[in-house]
Amino acid sequence: MKQLKNLYVAMAAVPALVMTATMASAQGLGDLAGAVTENAAPFIDMIMILAFIGGVFFAISAMLKMKDAKENPRDNSTGTIALNWVAAIFLIFLGSGILMVRDSLGLDDTDLGANQSVTYG
Repeated sequence: MKQLKNLYVAMAAVPALVMTATMASAQGLGDLAGAVTENAAPFIDMIMILAFIGGVFFAISAMLKMKDAKENPRDNSTGTIALNWVAAIFLIFLGSGILMVRDSLGLDDTDLGANQSVTYG
């Protein structure tokens, strides 16, 4: 349990370290926004990959629970099986949703807004 807590703390600390390095190198608000967007892209890709893998594992778990429920109907409730399927579908298609949001904001893999800057006057 303590290792899991340390993992959560480490995962929370990574974006803070990236933001600190980004803020130190930014010259203005536009540069800061562009740098944050550029540095967030690998984390978003990692989240999409981990979500898909988690969705596959939930789907496998749901299939195994369906098999167990067929053999022993009293041991497994249908709510647990349905919840596993819902989690599997959500996690598998989470990457598509993230890509839709990325495309609707006008961001793509080649230009993540790093060249945009805000000028006043």
